[in-house]
Amino acid sequence: GSVGGSNNSPVKVAELDNVSMVSAGNIQTCALLNNGKIKCWGSNKHWALGSDISTTGSPLYAKPSPAEVSDISNGIYISSGFRNSCAITSDKITKCWGSNNPYGWLAEDGSYTGSKIPKNISSFDNSSSVIAGTFHLCNIDSSKVYCWGNGDYGGLGNGFNTGVQFTPLEVNVSNATSLSVGSDFTCALLKSGKIECWGGGVGSHYGILGNGGTTRSAGPVEVSGINT
Repeated sequence: GSVGGSNNSPVKVAELDNVSMVSAGNIQTCALLNNGKIKCWGSNKHWALGSDISTTGSPLYAKPSPAEVSDISNGIYISSGFRNSCAITSDKITKCWGSNNPYGWLAEDGSYTGSKIPKNISSFDNSSSVIAGTFHLCNIDSSKVYCWGNGDYGGLGNGFNTGVQFTPLEVNVSNATSLSVGSDFTCALLKSGKIECWGGGVGSHYGILGNGGTTRSAGPVEVSGINT
């Protein structure tokens, strides 16, 4: 409930109980409650908290205690990214809020205008997972994977140097059950138990795709050494 300083041991988040999921982003943290509501805290400079609340204290934009996200009472999944967050509701709709600049995180409208409150990502109506990353986001809808945002580093699975993609693009991955998004790459866990990854524009020389190589990949490659 206060700002400034640091703490080297865990402290309880104020006014927060019955949490089923938590996700920390770059400037904000959000928690999904058992009743389907979502509360966020941190910086609201880029509307990352999902509500039109006043944050005029010191430091400016700080909200050190949880604030309820507007217009969501049936959440089942939450993910916080760089300056934005996304949620999935019980009717399998994906909603995102916060900044849309410079990488089009909120998708679809072709502009860089952010949103103070959650907006539907209309491409999806059967979502099971959404992951908000630094440069891009990915979503599972009907076991298919879709990504959008900055396509320059291959994280969208459709090539390199493709610029900002506002419209979610389908990745050539089938039967995905969960996702993890890195800064410039993405990995998907499949129903078979195998993992496929793609991208890696900056960190590929570290072998982050797990396929035994140190080069980036414009499309999914299977992580080696995982037997099902």
